[in-house]
Parts: sequence; structure tokens; C-alpha cells
Amino acid sequence: GGGGIWDFELPADGSDDLDHVPDDAPVGSRWRPRSFEPPPPEAPLTKSIIDIFLEAGSTEEALKRLPKCIFNLKDKMTFKRFKEVTEDIKPGVHWGIPFPHNFQLLREAGAAWLTKALHRAGTLPKDNCVLSVEVYELSTDSCAAESMGGQGMKGWLQVAYSKPHPKLHTELFVKLPFPYSPQNERAKNSYHGMPDESEVLANRLFGPCFPFKTPKYYFGDISYETSNYILISEKLEYKTTAWADGGKNMELKAFEVEPRIVKFKDYEMPQDGREHYAACMRAQGRLVGTYHSGGLGEKSLLQGLIPVGKVSDLEGAGWDKVRAGIASKGGFFGWMAQQSGAPKDQVCAHFDKLNSDALSLAHAFGKLAIDFVFGCPKIFPEVTQDKSYLRRWWRESMEVAWYSEEISAYITIDPNFRSLVHGNLAADNAWYWRDEKGQLQCGLLDFGGFGPTNIATTQLMSWTMAEPEMLKDHWLELADAFLDGVRESNGPSSITREEYLTSLGIAFAKVSALCGGSTLQLLKIMPMEQWAQAKDRWDPVVNDRFLNRNYTCAIRTGMLVWKYCNLYDRFLQWRRENAWLFENKKPFVCPDFPEILR
Repeated sequence: GGGGIWDFELPADGSDDLDHVPDDAPVGSRWRPRSFEPPPPEAPLTKSIIDIFLEAGSTEEALKRLPKCIFNLKDKMTFKRFKEVTEDIKPGVHWGIPFPHNFQLLREAGAAWLTKALHRAGTLPKDNCVLSVEVYELSTDSCAAESMGGQGMKGWLQVAYSKPHPKLHTELFVKLPFPYSPQNERAKNSYHGMPDESEVLANRLFGPCFPFKTPKYYFGDISYETSNYILISEKLEYKTTAWADGGKNMELKAFEVEPRIVKFKDYEMPQDGREHYAACMRAQGRLVGTYHSGGLGEKSLLQGLIPVGKVSDLEGAGWDKVRAGIASKGGFFGWMAQQSGAPKDQVCAHFDKLNSDALSLAHAFGKLAIDFVFGCPKIFPEVTQDKSYLRRWWRESMEVAWYSEEISAYITIDPNFRSLVHGNLAADNAWYWRDEKGQLQCGLLDFGGFGPTNIATTQLMSWTMAEPEMLKDHWLELADAFLDGVRESNGPSSITREEYLTSLGIAFAKVSALCGGSTLQLLKIMPMEQWAQAKDRWDPVVNDRFLNRNYTCAIRTGMLVWKYCNLYDRFLQWRRENAWLFENKKPFVCPDFPEILR
């Protein structure tokens, strides 16, 4: 196969040379923790972030060799231009070679292109080559009956090598972007945001350094000219009997990989996924501990690679500095004025403006949520059957939104509450097996959104997709699993149970009304009249289509977790214990109730 655009020579820059880390290097990052042994030369790993740093000798030099995240394309081109270029073939920013971005192109590129790609990434020795490649499609339409996700198409490759080796996988998983459609999430994932860039980056640079298993990376790249990307990695051998078919009590052998979890069908799993979420939270905690203990490399390098800005003026200030400043300047706003150089009344007005904007957004999205659930009440009976609760939810969630800036400031003051994290750790973004003691273990997948984030707010993208009743019963258990992981990896002592639970509760409370944002995508898929015809949550038009199931689950959980997990009580306790934040706080005025709740 191949020809035309796929006929190119690899740059002769030594990028495929893996013999660059000295034997006495302090971190054997290329193979930890996969087997705790160096990979065989016949099946090498690509250079990790630590390898590149050791080779470069400094953060500045390492950053010159790596692409920095840009987070979106809307700052580079118009939306019209974006739609025009999504079918173009351009070189990627990681390896500088053109790559196929759909299955037809992948077939055309064939074994010759795959050989060059693996040579370029350093995952196939130069004296070996791909003889043949067969392409199989698994999921090609996120709006179809049983899509495997909304971020990209999935497939796998059957590969034959000229020099086979047990550690060279012959079955490879491949992920590609969906073609643009107004109904799918391509614009969200490739123009307004760009989680695919961090997924490629995480798999390429961090896989061997993570304190948990990840599929072996073979090749991946993304183009900032088109937003197209490709990710090729080890294909996992899931048990072929699905949870829905084998039942929640299905017997599995030690170290047998469990069935693939169908996204947002946690109810098919044992205990609605309780153990699985706990395993993921332990892994997330270990990632936080590893980041802060230096196991992922120099923080300055990581921050330069994924340059995420602060979400609050106080982010990373540290509690000692904040407390000393408040004591010396006669209050919080006096100290903030001294820090910023602005008059105190101007600082107060700035906070008021940010909170007013947050309340306006909560008002708009909360109304969308209310209108949608009452527009198709059979999908949400546990929500719509109690209007008195929804009136309380409305009033309380709006009040919390009025404190958004204070919440953002509080949860970000401790610099240790910011870490590299998996940005979307629902139970389906991992794979599972039990060890010889019966303990559930997991490896992590789907690193879209990977980057530096607050460790409380990151759970919003993880727990919101869980069954609300599971969260009701196991909220504290999941938080403790995360904290156990932090301690296992020698994480910071300032991440205490008390501070973490406080931050977790107010972070969830702050965004509760924003679950209504999900209705915007749902109404792109179908008009309200069609949603109103759904018989219940289990109607095939709702539950058998990935995006429909995804966003309706997010609304359901977002509106029920408020009462199930006592979010308003957690907010009130935080407010009582931190009066220093509210010295000039204007009274809260509740926006008008949506008409159906009056």
C-alpha cells in the first residue's frame, strides 16, 4: 500500500535512537511500571518525558523539542475555515510526517506508512518493518446506536512484521477523529477545545512514567493546521462476554481482563461500578502523588508543556501567605488590594462582577435544565416528580453560584491542590482485572483533557457520569480511595481528608446548575418534540445512543447529587467556617423561578 502523499523520507535527526539514557540514570522511566524491566531492543518504547529531559539537559532545551499545547483552534482560524480543513492531510506537530485521519486513508497508507511512523516514533527497530496491515472498524459515528465514545472513531489493526517478537503487538488499537457534523462533537473537541492534543501527548510522553498501567503507545500525532489526529496503541484483550450478558455476578479468573464497560451503562456492572470508580480514584490519587513527588519530571517542564492559566487570582498563593496577609492588612480585601495594587473598592467590584456573571450563567443553564426535564418528564421521573425539591434546588444552587469566585479562590489557594490529572476518569475510561488476592486493579485509558487541574474540580468530569444512587451511598468511599492513592505515592501532606472533602463538596455545588448546558447538545441531536415522545430512560432512542445517553445521564446525576450528597449543607458549613472571605459580600438575590416551578 501507500503512494503519493505517503511517499516521504524520514528526517535524519536521530529521533529514533533509543540508546541515549545512561545506565546510571536516576529514573528508568521508559519501562516503569509496565514490567519493571527494560523493554527488549526488538520492541522498544518511545522516549518518555523524562528521557527527553535527561537527553536535553535542561527544561528550556527540552521544551524546544516538544510541541506545547494550544488548547483550541478558534484562536488560529475561523469556524468556516476549520470546517474546510478537516479533510486535509498535513504533518503532525510531534513527528513532522503526514498521517491518515480516517479509515480509508489508513488503508491507502498501508504497511509502508505504518513502518515509517513506527520508525519515526522509535517503537519499531530500523531493521524491522511492517509487512502487512489489515484495518478493522469498530465505531465510526458518535450518534449511532452503540458508539464507543464521542471523541473519535475507533478501530484496530492486524499487523505482520518482518521480524516478529512476543513484545511487538500484532493487534493495535487506533483512534481517529470523527468527520465534522453539526450533530456530533467534532467542533467541541477540535475547534472550541482540543482534548485530543493532550491525549496524544499523554500517551506519547507519560505512559511509561504513570503509576498505573496504560496501553503501550506505538504512534500518535495531531495537526494544528487541521485538528486531525491519530493514536495507535496496544489493543487490549477484553473478555468478550459483556456485563449485560454475563450478569453482575460473572466469574472471572485472577488477572483476566474484565469486559469492556459500555459508556454510561454503569448499571450493568457489579454494584453499579462502585469498586471500579474506587479503583480509578486510587489511580488518580497515585498520579497526583507521583506528580508532586517528581515522578513525572520537573514541574517547570510540565507547566511549560501544558501551559494552563490560573482560575483565580489566589491560585497557588499558599495558606501561610494568605493568612499572614489578611492579618497584616486588616482583612481579605485589604490584602488583595495590596497584592494587586488596585483600590480596595475596585477589588470588591471585581469579585462582584465575576460572581454576577457566574449567577447569570447558572440562571440561564439552570432554566435550560428545568425546561428540558419537564419537556420529556418520562426520561427523568426521579427529578420531575418532586417540584418542591426542584424549587429548593433552584434557590440553593443559585445562591451557591453567587459565591463562585470565593469558592474558586478557596479551593485553589493550596498549590498542592493543582496537579496533572486524568481529565475524564469515568469508570469506562479504564480497564480492570483482579489480582491473586481478589483486589480490583485498573489501568487508565482515554487521556483527553489530561493536564494540570484542581484535584477537586477534576472529579466533576469523573463522578457526574456515575449512577446518582451509587454516589449517594459511596461519595466518601470514593474520596477516601483518591486520598489513599495520594498517600501511596508520597503525595503532599496538605491534601488532608478535611480539606479535600470541603473542596470537593463546594466544587460540585458551584456548578450544579450548569448541568443544563448538556441540553444544548441534546437539542442539536433531536428537537424537543422528539425527546418528548421518549417512553422512559430505557427507550432505545435515549439509552441505545451514546451521546443521548451521555448527556441525559449528566443532567440526571447533576440534579440528583445535590440532595443525595447534601451539597448545600456542605456549602453552608464552608461559609460559616470562612467568614473572612465575605467581609464585603452583597446580599444574594435569587433569580426568578422558571415558570413551571412557580
